[in-house]
Amino acid sequence: MNNFPSIIQAFQSDKHFKKRLVWIETFAPKEAIYKRLSPSLPEPLRQFLKNQGITALYEHQCEAITAIRQGKHLILTTPTASGKSLAFQLPILERFIQQPNSTALFLYPTKALTQDQWQSLKQIEKGSGIPIHAYVYDGDTPKEQREAIRRQARIILTNPYMLHYSITAHHGVWKRFLSRLQFVLLDESHHYRGVFGAHVAMVLRRLRILFRYYGVSPQFILVSATLANPKAFAAQLTGLSSDAFVCIQRSGAPQGKKYFILYNPYTKEANTLSTLQESEVLLKWLLKQGIQTLCFTRTRRAAELIYKRLKEALEEKEPELLNKIAVYRGGYMPQDRRRIEQQLKNGKISATIATNALELGIDIGSLDCVIMAGYPGTMLSTWQQAGRAGRKQQEAFIFLIAQEDMLDQFFMRHPKQFFQRPYEHAILAIHNPYILEKHLSCAAQESPLDEKTILTYFGEEGLRVAKEKLKLHAGRFFAKTSDPHRAFYFGGIGERQYKLYIQGKRECLETLDEIHAFSEAHPGAVYLHQGNTYVVKDLDLEQLTITAVQKETDYYTQALWDVSIENLRVKKEKVIKLLRCYWGNVKVSHRYWGYIKRLHAGTTLQEPLSLPEITFETQALWITFPAYLIEEFRKKALSLEEGLHGLEHALIGLMPFHVLCDRQDLGGLSIRFHPETYLPTVFIYDGHEGGIGLSEKAFEIIQKLLDLTYQLVHSCACLKGCPSCIYSPKCGNNNRYLDKRATLEVLAFVKDMLRSLQKSS
Repeated sequence: MNNFPSIIQAFQSDKHFKKRLVWIETFAPKEAIYKRLSPSLPEPLRQFLKNQGITALYEHQCEAITAIRQGKHLILTTPTASGKSLAFQLPILERFIQQPNSTALFLYPTKALTQDQWQSLKQIEKGSGIPIHAYVYDGDTPKEQREAIRRQARIILTNPYMLHYSITAHHGVWKRFLSRLQFVLLDESHHYRGVFGAHVAMVLRRLRILFRYYGVSPQFILVSATLANPKAFAAQLTGLSSDAFVCIQRSGAPQGKKYFILYNPYTKEANTLSTLQESEVLLKWLLKQGIQTLCFTRTRRAAELIYKRLKEALEEKEPELLNKIAVYRGGYMPQDRRRIEQQLKNGKISATIATNALELGIDIGSLDCVIMAGYPGTMLSTWQQAGRAGRKQQEAFIFLIAQEDMLDQFFMRHPKQFFQRPYEHAILAIHNPYILEKHLSCAAQESPLDEKTILTYFGEEGLRVAKEKLKLHAGRFFAKTSDPHRAFYFGGIGERQYKLYIQGKRECLETLDEIHAFSEAHPGAVYLHQGNTYVVKDLDLEQLTITAVQKETDYYTQALWDVSIENLRVKKEKVIKLLRCYWGNVKVSHRYWGYIKRLHAGTTLQEPLSLPEITFETQALWITFPAYLIEEFRKKALSLEEGLHGLEHALIGLMPFHVLCDRQDLGGLSIRFHPETYLPTVFIYDGHEGGIGLSEKAFEIIQKLLDLTYQLVHSCACLKGCPSCIYSPKCGNNNRYLDKRATLEVLAFVKDMLRSLQKSS
């Protein structure tokens, strides 16, 4: 058992760490709150719980069981490791005992989580003797086993992709299962937001149409991390009324003492190592202390870089610890992910670097510590990741190591605000016309659609899209293509998926979507995978393949691109004196035109790229400035365009403060003269085809957002601009053409407009 207070003292007294320590927030342990379930569970389930050492159920578990027994739809939003799985497993299995023919559909956002929960059900089946007949049915299920599974299964564990491609598309072969369905479970349902969430919401509406066809009305059970709008979110996701859901938020599970540490590498006293370097240093220190740690990173590249540096450091001085570290992220093959998950669970691995792929509730055992290498982007993700450390009465550490960007540094300057921040509202792009068109085509092929059905399940926007995009015959709508289910996947921009191969080998190393392929695996790119360095030799646009060779380099690469925006269609408008703010539809084009090689010595070299444009329709917020500012800025020897560029970066950097998003979900453009507005213009657009509601939310709070941006840039002590105010880690031209003085002048003008508006109102 680790002596956590002594480790905290050692951390605080360490010369390196104490310079970077900003704040320690201590969370007191919580005692369990139990409740008596009445009536009690059937004997097989009571015996199973007894064998597991569970003598009483938590309050929220009893409340969930009661709601499910009463036939109500449920959304359960309690913290990580609070026993949510038992809260729905027990009443569903109780119903199985009472009604032996009943079935249940369990949906999970990832295959890894599906496998994990299947193992849990097998354990219950073995311990209780109840014939559960639970089967995983996903892309990895052998085809020769699928017919038998459909014939025998009482519980199907799958994911939204398989629900779309197999179950709804070929529902006739699922008649036995669907006609007996009593429950639809959506575990980790907070994961279904943005574009992915909109696709899942549409599949669920199609599924509900089939329920009517098969004469069933199953209960929906949503299990989620804490959300600001749980009932509204449940309604958006399922299409049911929010009043139909019982919401349980208070947890009765115990919690050990937790130390949440804010750590800033970018203080004046300590500005020597980057966020990733500090993460590696801290991981190595915790590894030596015997603290089992999970380090979350924002990107795949960051996870690979930390792992590579840690591996190199251990090879030199502590080679005996090399088998104690691992890296885990999306894109890896399933067998690699499951091996790492098992090694984490049995304690063979002591330090794991991961993307948010491990944020979900996969059982990886009880960890001592979580490091977040940069603010995860939302408070929802922050507390999900933090919840991975410590279970029940165990003490735990959580470290947030700040990045240099504006939002991280804002929290470092205002730690109390960080710990007082509420959870965000989840946003679903359910009115996205591109998504509606695709799913209406699928629904029309699955079951006859008339106007009333479309209005009931897809709303007025759905009916408008159906009339425009589907075929109408004898009062019913039909798809225009023969196989609409295979015509798309649940992605963002660009539906083409690329496979990465090592030259001379047949086995696929990993998969990438088109945006990641163009930005990270273009010809000449340095690509990292499990600590190994590869150089990309070829990107085949027709075969959708990437070929790379393993090679150590003394540089890394960064893609360069530019953006153009045209075909502006205004839907909403606001006037802030001489500023005009718009929201509407636009056409965006991305062009990757080059990349830079950053040598470790600090030198950079630029290389050209020739890749096709990626063009998509989306939604955007744009702000126009009066034309006379161009001349005024020239007289002051300032560039208005460079000032607008700084404003664009700062606005995007602060949007996650108010909207449930990551800055990677957004794009921007600043231009001195736009050919359609005829004015200096700043654009912020949704980085997903059709839009996902982020720019619209920003438009609604634009005055507040502009005021906060003014405060942020003015409070930053730098002279020329830095990542804490106007630099962006995803700038297409590598943060060139930026000027802080010009940005401050732009913001002074913005502030004057805001003050004038307040006075006049």
